[in-house]
Formats: sequence, C-alpha cells, structure tokens
Amino acid sequence: MKKIIYLMCFSLLLQTGWAQNEKTKKVTTEIKSAIIYLDGAEIHRSKKVTLEKGRTKVVFTGLSPKFNATNIQVSTTNDIELLAISHKIDYLTNVKEKPKVMKLKDSLDLFYTRQEAHNHTLDYLRPPSICSTALT
Repeated sequence: MKKIIYLMCFSLLLQTGWAQNEKTKKVTTEIKSAIIYLDGAEIHRSKKVTLEKGRTKVVFTGLSPKFNATNIQVSTTNDIELLAISHKIDYLTNVKEKPKVMKLKDSLDLFYTRQEAHNHTLDYLRPPSICSTALT
C-alpha cells in the first residue's frame, strides 16, 4: 500500500516538472502600417521570431491595453503548430506614455478648461430669455 502511495506522489512530481518545461520569449513588435477609422484604428505589427524546438510561450510586450483582443491574428510557417491565443493586461508594469501623447493630453485638458470658461462667460453675457423671466 505504501509503495502505491509513493509511486503516485513520485508520478505527480514528475508531471509538475514536465509542465514547467515551457519556455517564455518576450517580443516587442514594430508597427508596419495603420488605417485610421472614425471609431478606431487598425494597426499592423510584425516581427520575425526564431523559436527553439518544443513549447514556447510568446509574449508580445509594448501593446496598448485598449486594443480589441478578439481581432488578434497570427501567421506562422507550416512547421509550427499554434496551440492557443490569449491576452492578459499586466497591471503591475507601469506603462510610460510617450512625451508626444502627454503633450496632446495636456493640450486637450487646457482646451476643455478654456472652453468651459468661455461657456460660463457666454452664459453670463447672454440676455435672459422671456420664458425664464416669466417663471420667476
């Protein structure tokens, strides 16, 4: 009976050891082309990656967390079998925005602040309407 329990424990340890043989390769892609639409954009990225024989998890880094994950398309050569495609957002890594994006966001904030100030000024300068004076 003890031999069977030891054998089961040993086989369980071997299985967990085999499961950890998967290699991970982090890849940063380059934008090749982009098509801009009114409600979004289509961005084409590509990168040639050389993989060793066996299971390898390919992690694409530097992607926007706002992309539509249902539209991921991957092409491979004939001798590679793609097992799965999934996406995860790494909330622990701080994404640094590019200076150009930060400048545009600051400009947009300034624009909205000025627009709100102009709207308040227009509301103050606008004569009261007849309906609003009749109600008071």
